[in-house]
Amino acid sequence: MIDPKGAQFEFQSHETDDFEKDFVELVDTTLPLFAIKDKLLHLMEVNGRPQFKIPKFTTRDGKEHIFYFEVLPITESRRVKIYRYKGCI
Repeated sequence: MIDPKGAQFEFQSHETDDFEKDFVELVDTTLPLFAIKDKLLHLMEVNGRPQFKIPKFTTRDGKEHIFYFEVLPITESRRVKIYRYKGCI
C-alpha cells in the first residue's frame, strides 16, 4: 500500500465530482480511479507539485493533459493536506 503521508483528495465536493468526471473522460485505462488515487497523491507528494501529468499515449484524445490541484493545509494537523481539484488542461 502506498502511504501518501497524510495527503488526501477532497471528499464530497463539486470539485471532486469534476475531477472524477474529467479523469474518466480523458484517461484511457481499465483501472478505476479509486484504485490509483493513493498512487496519484504519492506522486504529487514526492514531486512536491500539486499536479500530475497524463501522457498522450494514455489519453482518449491523444493529447497530454495535466490535472491541477490546490493544497489546503488542515490547521488541526500539520501532517494532513487536502488536495482540491482546480482543473485540467
